[in-house]
Amino acid sequence: MKTIVKLPIRRYSTTELAPFYGKSARQFRRELALIKHKYGKLRGQKWEIPQIEMIFADFGRPDIEMELENNTLLN
Repeated sequence: MKTIVKLPIRRYSTTELAPFYGKSARQFRRELALIKHKYGKLRGQKWEIPQIEMIFADFGRPDIEMELENNTLLN
């Protein structure tokens, strides 16, 4: 059985986030660059949790489809 859940809030890289919005990594990087001053600097390869929350606020929090087995989520 499949169920729709919100994408969990954790650290993500730009290339991890792009497919959730139906964009290529390059296009998503370009869109983020337009408002990057709002998020601050990227530390390492992944966005920090407060930055992810701001990205979700601006772009929407994506839904993902996950398998359910015995009422527990499987990744």
